[in-house]
Amino acid sequence: MTASALSAAARRAVWRRQFLIQGCWNYEGMQNVGFAYAILPALREFYAGRPDDTLKAVKRHLEFFNTQPAMGAVILGAAVRLEESAAAGETDPRSIGTFKVGLMGSLGAIGDAFFWGALRPTASAAGAILTLLHPLAGIVALLALYNATHLIVRFRGFAAGMRGQEGAVAWLRAA
Repeated sequence: MTASALSAAARRAVWRRQFLIQGCWNYEGMQNVGFAYAILPALREFYAGRPDDTLKAVKRHLEFFNTQPAMGAVILGAAVRLEESAAAGETDPRSIGTFKVGLMGSLGAIGDAFFWGALRPTASAAGAILTLLHPLAGIVALLALYNATHLIVRFRGFAAGMRGQEGAVAWLRAA
C-alpha cells in the first residue's frame, strides 16, 4: 500500500487522541465515543469540504467498539487507512466496521492477557522489590517498566496499522 496522504499534524493528533479512547466509556458502545474522537482529525482531513460524508464517517465509528486500549492502536491506524481509501472511493465504507469487529475481540483478549495478566504483575513485583531499596526507586521502576512497554506497543501497532490492513495483520503475526 502507498504512503498515507494524511498530514503529519493530523497523524500526530490521532496518535495523541488514542490515549483518550476510554475517556467517554459507556455501557452501550463501550469505547466507541473515544474511538470516534481519536479518528476525527483524519476524518476531517479526508472528507474536507464534504460535511455529509464526514458525518457518515463519524457515525460509522460510533458503532460498538471495545478492545484493550494499547492494542486498539493497531485498529485505529488501520481504520485511518481504510477511511482514507473509502474517502477516495476505493473501498466500501462498510468494510471498516467489519475490520474493526474482526480484530477488536482478539486483540482485547491478547492485550488483557499480556498487559493485565503478565506485564502489570511483573512491573508491580519489580516495583515492590525495589521499594525495599528506596521507595522512589520502586515507583520509578513500576512506571518505567509498564509505560515503556505499553508505549512501544502503541507506537509500533499504530505505525503498522497506518501501513494498512496487511501491515496490521503482518505486525500482529510477527509479534
